[in-house]
Amino acid sequence: MKPFDKKKINWDSRLVGSAIFVLQLPFLSSTLEFRLYSIRSAGEVVKLNYGGFHSQIAFTTRDGQRVTFAGSTMTRVDIGDRVEIRY
Repeated sequence: MKPFDKKKINWDSRLVGSAIFVLQLPFLSSTLEFRLYSIRSAGEVVKLNYGGFHSQIAFTTRDGQRVTFAGSTMTRVDIGDRVEIRY
């Protein structure tokens, strides 16, 4: 077995990474705009739709309107958990 050559560049990985970067560029401005101007709020998990990663989340807007939506998370949640949302 050959020792790891630190000078060798993995061109396939660089090509795939560059392609993914170029493909996401059209969405960058809308993503940044949403992050800058969205309102952060605390939501509460009120129901689990398809296990702990797909939940029904309820929150109250600044003007007092109660909103419920289906969400998904990267971490497991349980009913009653508080999660940060943006709207």
